[in-house]
Amino acid sequence: MPFQESKKNGYFRGLQRYKCLDCNHIFNNKRRDHKTNTSKKIWQDYIDHKQTVQELCQQHSVSHPTIEKYLDNYQLTNDIVYPSQAVVVMDTTYFGRGFGVIIFRDPNRRINLYWQYVIYETVDAYRQGIEHIISQGCSVSGIVCDGKKGLFSAFPGIPIQMCQFHQKQIITRYLTCNPKLQAGIELQKIVDSMTSSCEEVFSMLIEVWMLKWNQFLKEKTYSDTGKWCYTHRKLRSAIRSIKSNLPYLFTFQKYPELHIPNTTNSLEGINSALKFKIKAHQGINSHRRKKIIDYLLAK
Repeated sequence: MPFQESKKNGYFRGLQRYKCLDCNHIFNNKRRDHKTNTSKKIWQDYIDHKQTVQELCQQHSVSHPTIEKYLDNYQLTNDIVYPSQAVVVMDTTYFGRGFGVIIFRDPNRRINLYWQYVIYETVDAYRQGIEHIISQGCSVSGIVCDGKKGLFSAFPGIPIQMCQFHQKQIITRYLTCNPKLQAGIELQKIVDSMTSSCEEVFSMLIEVWMLKWNQFLKEKTYSDTGKWCYTHRKLRSAIRSIKSNLPYLFTFQKYPELHIPNTTNSLEGINSALKFKIKAHQGINSHRRKKIIDYLLAK
């Protein structure tokens, strides 16, 4: 007897309802509903409560393959309601070599608009994500990113904010947390003041620093063969990074009406939660790993 699911007023009332295609009789399939509810509960215990497969076997008094079947058969719902306009914070996080996910998040509404699995981070992947969001009828009014090379020019006409926290991390990689040179100490203090400063003041401090240490930055070291290199290469790289990213470090102040955040911190909590949940189920295959990530990002 063929049958199909029957909806009333756009949703199911109580148990799922089904209609016989031969006699048009509508009935409730309690057995199927029980399986659906059991699968949902097992999945939620597995992810939200971080229970292992073995613990689920003991709790439900079923075999290991049965639990695996419930987990694999559980169907995710991913109904994202796109706003008409949104600021997008985007970043990539990795769960091992060759397995990463780019997340596009609306920080003001606290929803993930889109995510894409990647082997490695590319500008094209970011561009595809933004294009997908726009194709859903959502106008992207601003972008916050980590300053990957090529991103600033990939989205003409959209205000782009360079994450100030990532800029601080870049400077720390060049100068370390405790620079020894006086020039490095002073530059680090200027960078630390960035989050409480404005573009005009910050730019002035950088210019003053460059004038003060101009000759110091030009110092050269010669080898026995006569070849030379700049003595303070890391310090030069640090100031070059600031000068290159400076036009995008204070975009959020230029468009206060858009409520653009100055960092990608809204994604940092998401990334930490994902890795924490995944770590509780080490050894799972890539298919289930993606399923867990899809479930958590769609919540």
